Amino acid sequence: WVIEEACRQAVLLQDRLPVEPPLHMAVNLSARQLQRQEIVGEIGEILAETGLDPGLLILEITESVMMKDVKLSVQRLTQLKEIGVKLAVDDFGTGYSSLNYIQQFPVDILKVDKSFVDAVSTDPRKSALTATIIKLASDLELLPVAEGIERADQLEQLLDLHCDLGQGFYFAKPLSMEGVDELLAARRALAHRETELSS
Repeated sequence: WVIEEACRQAVLLQDRLPVEPPLHMAVNLSARQLQRQEIVGEIGEILAETGLDPGLLILEITESVMMKDVKLSVQRLTQLKEIGVKLAVDDFGTGYSSLNYIQQFPVDILKVDKSFVDAVSTDPRKSALTATIIKLASDLELLPVAEGIERADQLEQLLDLHCDLGQGFYFAKPLSMEGVDELLAARRALAHRETELSS
């Protein structure tokens, strides 16, 4: 139900406020869901019913979930990739994982855990780890995304480390659909003004 509703809302948002690049919808996938053979077919059906472009759905899976049964995880994630969805490793750096395994998983995005982002401008050791994770993502041709950005100094440091995508309260707190509409409309108006000024 959550995946279906998320896909429906993503289509509604795109219809009401089309932006470039188009909005993606990210949904967490649990260990239980990943173990179910039917999950691939169910997600395929949801995408067909809602009309959401599969490339705009991001399924987020934590390291610990993937490591429970590596062989099954690789198989299931490969099947999900085949229907066109994007895959993200959530909370990267906090679970038990082996770098050898990370390269086996057919993922697109590494999400740098909030605990590293919190200390990126205050703790040199954690800052070095954050830089290493971002570099690892780049070397593996994955997109790094910083979680839990709450301050401008964190954002600046992450941008300096070539992490161009992030999420957190610095950008917006959880919003109702009306709040999302307002936020996107404001961002769109700002982008339009910047385009006019540069012309």
